[in-house]
Amino acid sequence: MDHAVGLVEAYLQINGYFTVAEYPVIESFGKNHYGIATDLDILAFRFPKEYFRVHQITKKIGKVL
Repeated sequence: MDHAVGLVEAYLQINGYFTVAEYPVIESFGKNHYGIATDLDILAFRFPKEYFRVHQITKKIGKVL
């Protein structure tokens, strides 16, 4: 994995995103023939209200420390 991809992935995860790095995009070349066309460096999903849950957990950790 590239350092820049790792940095972006870490940033997104800290901010409440579910991430997948180096996701392959598969292409069909006919019947029973497949190959990798390219890959996505980062695929990120953010679920509704996830930020608030992450923010609450971060506040609790801060109080403990």
